[in-house]
Amino acid sequence: FKRPDISFTLNSINYREGAYLSNKEKRLVEEKSQEAISSYLELEVLTKEETAFTNPLEDLVVKNRHDAEKAAKQLRKKWKLGDGPISNISNFLEKKGVRVIRLDFGFNFNHEGLSGWAEDRAIPVIVLNMRSQDITRIRFTMLHELGHLLLEIPSDVDIQNIERICDSFASTVLLPSEILIEEFGRNRKAISLEELRRIKALYGISITAIMVRARFAGLIDLE
Repeated sequence: FKRPDISFTLNSINYREGAYLSNKEKRLVEEKSQEAISSYLELEVLTKEETAFTNPLEDLVVKNRHDAEKAAKQLRKKWKLGDGPISNISNFLEKKGVRVIRLDFGFNFNHEGLSGWAEDRAIPVIVLNMRSQDITRIRFTMLHELGHLLLEIPSDVDIQNIERICDSFASTVLLPSEILIEEFGRNRKAISLEELRRIKALYGISITAIMVRARFAGLIDLE
């Protein structure tokens, strides 16, 4: 047995609301994340299960939520996802070379996830908080963080709009507009809770995210 030589640095970390952590808490989160990813990569080397990552959205500039929806559709096309539900997002992402880990940070860390790069931006990393969460929220968080990793967003876009872009990307990957229109139809005056629950169960997306998608697509008016 020989321990592999892993050259590793987690950089370009996206914190979302976790940006408001204290410096001490940030250091703890980053140290735990680095330790976990280092072990993950060592195991890959030892088992010869390394998976190279290629960004399917490389050089695609995303400036707003409409661009994000186009990027999500391109991702589904490039990764041959069709329009159907994605049954196991973490497993699928790992097969594409995205490393997904779950951590208990050891303090009241309400942040749902963060993302960054290892090995000089060669390895994308998504870190999920192990605190109890609804499965639809975990699925959404993974794809939101994937948006941070894959999308080329201009530097002049503010943080709030970056979050909206990544939210739109995640919800469109989960529920493509073609399926949304098929489910809702156009000019709906009402929708039942049972309909929403059925879509949630089938596509693994929260009811709130479904309604936001439908409103943004102009299929319903919440006012």
